[in-house]
Amino acid sequence: MAVGNTLNMGFDIEAGKNGSGFCDWLVCNDDTSTAQSASDLLGPGGIDDSVFHWVKLAPGTTRVYIRCRYDDGTSAVATSPIVRLFGAVSDPQTVAETSNKFRRLDNVDWNASGVTLTLVANGTGVHHDGTDYYSDEPTLSGYDALGCRYVGVAIETASAITPDTNPVIEIFGTN
Repeated sequence: MAVGNTLNMGFDIEAGKNGSGFCDWLVCNDDTSTAQSASDLLGPGGIDDSVFHWVKLAPGTTRVYIRCRYDDGTSAVATSPIVRLFGAVSDPQTVAETSNKFRRLDNVDWNASGVTLTLVANGTGVHHDGTDYYSDEPTLSGYDALGCRYVGVAIETASAITPDTNPVIEIFGTN
């Protein structure tokens, strides 16, 4: 399969101005029910999956936040997804893996376990917008983009929920 489209965050932060820029949450992985391969988790430039999207950060973005959005009809959660957050200095779809500078944004150890996005059956205690539930964000301070222009979220451990809908990973950027 081909890698999904590169997506752009829709805001700009002017240099030298104080304050936070913002954008809408953007889907960066269309399906948490399938995990990426072990080699993809150690070499994110090799991810060739149509549900995985590199997101080009808006100028001035220094921090990113992630969460999982899932159907409000979820009655059981067997497994919450575990994800790894990657950054790339150059466009990962046009620059060869050997020359691009990839970074792991959620951990300094490339082979360490990722971040669990806890899903809750029946949405007890989580944000609900009338259609979907949202996992809590794993950190209030977000993840430093470490100078990367692109970010992507790979699935380390697939989610398993009932009914078997496809939870998605969303990303949000700010300065």
